This record gives sequence, structure tokens and C-alpha cells, in this order.
Amino acid sequence: FRSMRRCFGALAAWHHRDAVRQMLENHRGEEPAGISDGAKEAVTSQIASAPNDILTEREAKSVLSAYGIPVVAEALVASANEAVEVAARVGASVVLKVESPDLPHKTEAGVIRLNLKTPAEIRNAYDVVIDNATRASARVNGVLVQPMVPAGAEIMVGARIDPQFGPLVVVGLGGIFVELLRDT
Repeated sequence: FRSMRRCFGALAAWHHRDAVRQMLENHRGEEPAGISDGAKEAVTSQIASAPNDILTEREAKSVLSAYGIPVVAEALVASANEAVEVAARVGASVVLKVESPDLPHKTEAGVIRLNLKTPAEIRNAYDVVIDNATRASARVNGVLVQPMVPAGAEIMVGARIDPQFGPLVVVGLGGIFVELLRDT
């Protein structure tokens, strides 16, 4: 250390971090506020049994909705005709997104299409996103069909438990800005 102030500042920060860690350890296993009865076990089991390190959008939405966070409705389809059928039930413009554990950044991979209104647009978009996923050598679970929501601020939220620092949360602008601005 170049000064006593910095030395004691570092020691104080270390003690504060340890106090927070101990508090988290003491509260481990307590049910978080806002989660419904029995949902904690289901969510914990779902995350633990996830086949990949990164949850797919559908898996993540299932966890978020268990905590009372509103999410956009969706349907997973396996064909262009199914996508058209789901879009007809939605009754508005839709979004198509490939669901793949290998493609967390869908825009960059070209596996998302927005504001689709006609059956022809939906069929064409389905073929394009599947083709792009195939080119990226991605495993494909299907294609998500979602209603197009009004424009607004998109955010990205991620979490993990780091062995050194404990629970970590990353938050930043979402959509195309995740990689563009790197403001997390």
C-alpha cells in the first residue's frame, strides 16, 4: 500500500465484504419474498436440472414468473405452419426467435425476426431463422412465437454465484446494446 489510508481502507472493505458474506450465509435457505408456496423448490429443481450452463429464454421466463415478474407469453413451435397457427391466435404482429442454448445473443446470430404480420412473412421468417441457426451449428429446441410488444427500454439481467465473491448480478441495456455498449 502506498499510504496508511489506503491500507486501512482495504481492510475496512474486506471486513465489510466478510460481514455481508456472513449475513448471506445466515439467511441461506430462507424463502425469498414474493415467491409462491412450493415454487421455490420447483424453481431450484428446474435450475439445478437445466441441461446447460445458460438457461434458454423460455427456461429463464419460467423462473422469473415464479417470482412474480411479468413476462411475455410465448409458444414453442417446430414448424412454419405451427408458427402461423400460433400467430393467428395472438391476433397481432409477432416475433420469431430460435430457442437454442448455443445462441444467447440472438440478434448477432440472425435468429430473431420482428413485427411479422402475414402468414407469408411468418413462414419466410421461420425458414430464415432456422437456416441461420443451422449455419451457426446451433442445437435448436424450436422457435418461439411471441406477440410484438411496444417499443421500450430493454434490459439484460444475469446472475450467478461466484466462489470468490458470492452472489453476483449483472444488469445493463438489453437487445442489441448488450454487446454494442457493454454498459453492465
